[in-house]
Amino acid sequence: MSLTWHGGRVSLTVKQAAREAVNEFIRRVFEDSQQLVPVDTGRLKASGRIETRGNETCIIYDTPYAAVIHEGFRHDPRTGKLIKLDTRTKYLEEPFQLHLPELTSLLQSRVGSALKR
Repeated sequence: MSLTWHGGRVSLTVKQAAREAVNEFIRRVFEDSQQLVPVDTGRLKASGRIETRGNETCIIYDTPYAAVIHEGFRHDPRTGKLIKLDTRTKYLEEPFQLHLPELTSLLQSRVGSALKR
């Protein structure tokens, strides 16, 4: 009787399946965020994208004011105080929280399927 260890291949398979699950989660969050992001000129919405760097995948809204709009406050340099904005906020956080419960099932499904191959 012999035993062949395929740990390296299994590890790679699990990592790839997990990456696919996370990318699916990120795609869902991004699509919903695109529906929620406030549109004035359209520049903020148009700057949104999903970017992968190595093992990290992230959603980017690439304008100088993206974080200000997301958080709903801006700094008034004259008074030093924060001013609440009258616009939709948390356009990224809300979809993230909405889809977060799905992440576990996505991981279970993708990794489980990959291990059965």
